[in-house]
Amino acid sequence: MKYFCTIIIILTVVFTLSCESAGAGDSSFDDNQYLNITSPFTPGNYSGFLDKKSDDIAGFVDSRLTFDNTIYASFSADGYFQLDYTFDNSEGELPPYFYMKLTKAGETVSSWLTAGNHSDKIWLRLGAGVYTVNIYKVSTTPIISSYGVIQSFSYEGTPVCIFQVENTNSEDGRFIYPSPEVQSDDAELLTLSASFTGTTADELIKEIHDWLICYLYYDTASVTFADRRQQDAQSVYSYGAAVCEGYTSLFMALLRGRGIPVQYISGTANGGNHAWNNVFNGTEWKLIDPTWDDPLIDTGSGETSNYPDGFNLRYNYYWMDNLADHSPIDYYTTRSAVPANPIY
Repeated sequence: MKYFCTIIIILTVVFTLSCESAGAGDSSFDDNQYLNITSPFTPGNYSGFLDKKSDDIAGFVDSRLTFDNTIYASFSADGYFQLDYTFDNSEGELPPYFYMKLTKAGETVSSWLTAGNHSDKIWLRLGAGVYTVNIYKVSTTPIISSYGVIQSFSYEGTPVCIFQVENTNSEDGRFIYPSPEVQSDDAELLTLSASFTGTTADELIKEIHDWLICYLYYDTASVTFADRRQQDAQSVYSYGAAVCEGYTSLFMALLRGRGIPVQYISGTANGGNHAWNNVFNGTEWKLIDPTWDDPLIDTGSGETSNYPDGFNLRYNYYWMDNLADHSPIDYYTTRSAVPANPIY
């Protein structure tokens, strides 16, 4: 397993490092807000759009992108806002992407706008305050796999659209709210997350860890970037295989669905690039590497099944202060900072 992880994540981190880095620390993050963490995440508890503050959007200069709901230059929202948009790329202009950055007090989270009609919830993960939303045209054709996974990209310096949204919700959602790669508000994933029977955070973390490893196998077909499949939580759940990025994404979605804060960590392990998790149980943050706790891989020759049984899991990289051979590049000494890859 270590051999395959070493190969695959070199490509993942190229994308990670091409993203805008978030701040290297944030003293406002408070672990105490997460002490009651066995309560499930409930999207219906948030109201979304509240009230407009001004009418006109500033700087909307690309005719291919239109908003189907009313987005004002300035408005308030509770926890998230709904972005209904149409990206008409019928003339085939490349690249078919816009890059959206939400920045508050120097910290950034990000997302993609892609061709077609979409209705997306944009979660305001950095707590209460004013977010500036900049949407940029991607300036060069990204390097992508045959399944649409983006390896690297660049975007134009002038945004095609700018607006501001004030989040009235005081929650710090860095490690608990949904994100583009960790769709913990997805109905199917919420149902799965709710099916776990643990009554404490520690029980739930172990139960979800064990289920994940028994459900997934390591996807050697995605080792070569040209054939890399999507590694977001929904995609990984649908086909039951992943590389380390996908293991961490699905693990995060199921934990966040039960209100358990979890962070995406990228770095190097055993000489190659890798990803793992940092999990909070209400008392302390600990490290878990679900990929390396799964000894089974798909060799491409039928030697493993899609759904390995429970005898194939282990705890060599479970609930530790430090993981052997792992060196993070985007978490900080407080373990409470925003990940450097803002898409998680």
